[in-house]
Amino acid sequence: MKGLTSGILLMALLSLEACTSNSTKSNVQTIVAKTDNVPVLADMNVENLNHEMVSVAEEVSKHKVTVIDFWASWCAPCLNEMPNMVALYANQKDNGLGIIGISLDNDYDKWQEAVERFGMEWLQLSELRGWESTPARQNGVNSIPYTIVVDSQMRILATDLRGEELAAFVIEQLK
Repeated sequence: MKGLTSGILLMALLSLEACTSNSTKSNVQTIVAKTDNVPVLADMNVENLNHEMVSVAEEVSKHKVTVIDFWASWCAPCLNEMPNMVALYANQKDNGLGIIGISLDNDYDKWQEAVERFGMEWLQLSELRGWESTPARQNGVNSIPYTIVVDSQMRILATDLRGEELAAFVIEQLK
């Protein structure tokens, strides 16, 4: 029984951690311009679930605030965070919030199934290259879930927020 309890505790602790890259290489840092000393996210063109190329900047321009959410279907902490993202989107999409999911999956079917299972109604993008994802590498993402919050001009407002902290920040920015 003690072994079972220890195993359950270990699994609970692991689920609270972020999924991290095994790469020992340093990640390429975000290539940004600066507008009024505010970093601006570089545009990325990535395929959606329909295999169509999408410009992140074009999608971002449609919303007052956009959360770019790096995640994967195999990442337990990402999936644990997803109900928070779904609720945030449902509550704030009519107030100008957009979300763009960028998956670090390698398997299209598992990616699509997770999107459907969690009811992620926002734009989903992926190169299906895992940790070799160009958007992840460009933005120095080495653990997920990871968020970048931008305004309609791609100015970076915050990074790596989750749960209540992310919701509070987004709601404040939408005022």
